[in-house]
Amino acid sequence: LYNLPSATGVEITLDLARKIQEKVPQLKGLKHSSSAFGSVRAFAKMGLNCLIGNCQLMLPALTLGASGCVDGPPNMVPKYFVEIWHAYRENDLKRAELAQDNASEVVQQIFSCGGGFHALAKVVLGQRLGIDCGDPRQPAFPLTSKQKDAVSCCLELLSLDNSGSGL
Repeated sequence: LYNLPSATGVEITLDLARKIQEKVPQLKGLKHSSSAFGSVRAFAKMGLNCLIGNCQLMLPALTLGASGCVDGPPNMVPKYFVEIWHAYRENDLKRAELAQDNASEVVQQIFSCGGGFHALAKVVLGQRLGIDCGDPRQPAFPLTSKQKDAVSCCLELLSLDNSGSGL
């Protein structure tokens, strides 16, 4: 299941998930991209692999029983989110908290460059991997030259070089 009420207009509530699970017993999980964060634990208790759709909430979601995170920003800077995962799995919550703080800060810094997510992701990945990822599809707009320069400065300040190392 994919719980994305902001796009679908339909919230997959616990009751609805139970009804679906009764009719589709092979249901194994869902991506939970709703603001109803409190449902994470209940979905996990239903035996569903609950993947949180907001990387800013990765660690809190893991502590509530989420199986992981599927979101866009970790594609740009995966090492930060891998660190959250490893620290949590090793029961090192202090390290996991620091990793979540670092990941959130890096994501906020990148987003401060301006532009929409898809345009930012294409520029960040393009600069980090050394490949042209093109522009986002319309109706999204590409980043301006000024925004691209801001991304370059941001990546340099964050020591995220353009060689792809340390992804």
